[in-house]
Amino acid sequence: MNIHAYDSPVRVAVVELVAAVHVATPVFRHREFAEPALEAGVHVLLEKPMATSVEDCEAMIAASESGGATLMVAYRMHQDAYMVELVDRVARGEIGETRSFTSVFTHDINEDNHRGHSGFWGGPVPDFGAYPLNLVRHLFRAEPVRVHALGTRNDDRDFNFRDTVGVTLRFPGDRIAQYTLSYAGHDVDSFTLVGAEGSITSDSCYGYAPEPPRNLTVTTEHGVEERTATSVDQFAGATSSTVSAPAHGPSPTVRRGWRTCGCSRPSRSHCAPARRSPSHRGTSDRGSPAHRSGRSRRAPRTRSRTTRS
Repeated sequence: MNIHAYDSPVRVAVVELVAAVHVATPVFRHREFAEPALEAGVHVLLEKPMATSVEDCEAMIAASESGGATLMVAYRMHQDAYMVELVDRVARGEIGETRSFTSVFTHDINEDNHRGHSGFWGGPVPDFGAYPLNLVRHLFRAEPVRVHALGTRNDDRDFNFRDTVGVTLRFPGDRIAQYTLSYAGHDVDSFTLVGAEGSITSDSCYGYAPEPPRNLTVTTEHGVEERTATSVDQFAGATSSTVSAPAHGPSPTVRRGWRTCGCSRPSRSHCAPARRSPSHRGTSDRGSPAHRSGRSRRAPRTRSRTTRS
């Protein structure tokens, strides 16, 4: 697989030479790069969050449909074997009915980084918020019905937004989820899930680098079990699936997935379906993270075999 980097919107002369485009620009420039590529029939792997407005999301979906190209949001955790196992164990009732969820996801981000001076859409809520939000949605198997958030700004930092935000979500069944996100703190990514008959905790859960490895501890009346996940290249897997998706043929299930839209609110259609013309091969969401999120563990193992680009 040949990969090229571009710092300007993709032009027709360029897209004729490539099979897919991975858009990893700041979120407020996603549409600028993705829309012309999709209209030209080039598949797009788009970093999360999808966009800063519903209007931009719908425009890119429309471009995907008119150009007959696959649009896939690159949320890498949906199909990760670690997350799939975690969700499966909770669904099997290993800790009983879920009661509460808490999480902390913080990093010390340099203000000179583009994320440090791009306003809210460069800040911790769109960047880090997708991780605990999507995790608790899958663990609770429900959508939040009420949201409350409080943001603060540290005086010793020079961000142009609230660099630390606390979020409280209420779910059906009177279940509560709380998480804290920050660009101004020590590196922490942890969660605690409490059930009626046990708990699951982790002090390394959202990362992708080999060190420190992700882990989980399951505590029930039967004892304590500790597990460590094997690190895999999640980015190469997502890229490969975007490129290979058209070869699988059309799929009627593409709209059954989930998309994390720009406002971090889950909504239907994680992977926009492409309506191919007779001159194009059919598309499929078999390679999309959303399509695999509720499937067996076979999908994550397939991804782990992907050769690095």
